[in-house]
Amino acid sequence: MLGEDLPVDWTSVRDAYGPATGVPELLHRVAADNHDDEAWQDLWGRLCHQGTVYSASFAALPYLARLATEAAPAGYEDALHLLAAIAASTDVASDCADTRANYATEFSDGALIASRNLALAQSDTEFLYGLAALAGLEREGDWANIFSAISDGELLVACPLCGEDVWVLGEDAARAGDGRLSPADNTSDLAGLAERYCQLARRHGRPGVAEAIITVTRPACCSACGAAFSPTSSA
Repeated sequence: MLGEDLPVDWTSVRDAYGPATGVPELLHRVAADNHDDEAWQDLWGRLCHQGTVYSASFAALPYLARLATEAAPAGYEDALHLLAAIAASTDVASDCADTRANYATEFSDGALIASRNLALAQSDTEFLYGLAALAGLEREGDWANIFSAISDGELLVACPLCGEDVWVLGEDAARAGDGRLSPADNTSDLAGLAERYCQLARRHGRPGVAEAIITVTRPACCSACGAAFSPTSSA
């Protein structure tokens, strides 16, 4: 039973809608049926509402980690991805303390699962979701956001000099007035995490993902002030 597995006073923690008294039942539901999409959707809405996390989000981490560990390997696994989204969030509700530092084991175990599941992705989009989960669980939230943006086909970043929005990826990326990529050839000097993620994509037969990673690391040019900058310099 949940009370034995996770002794939490759910009346004392809050989700997106107030006291998290509805969370235990939802956790029971997904434990009984991992394909209960309605329950998963409700959990996402309560625990990671538009990217914001709450005290109940942190309280649920051990249970989500256990569900992720027990789930059959798959290209996309709900518990793992919700765990990763909570790990990667940069928006913590103002009425709670951030206790994620207490869950290093859950995150590291989840990262191993995310790494394993990359091979099971059924499409480039699902592979990008997997990379986002891996980055989130490794507490590389900027890269998690980048992979989510690549999966959507658009990446908008702020110029570090003037703050103007610059399209790095998407059909507006090369248009005057919206920012444009500087001229680029087929090579890119990748380093650090960018190189690692690119190698992962190539190793798993995802050349399109590798090319997208290269694209977002190429220098961007701000049309407002003319500054050239690396879109992933803070990632």
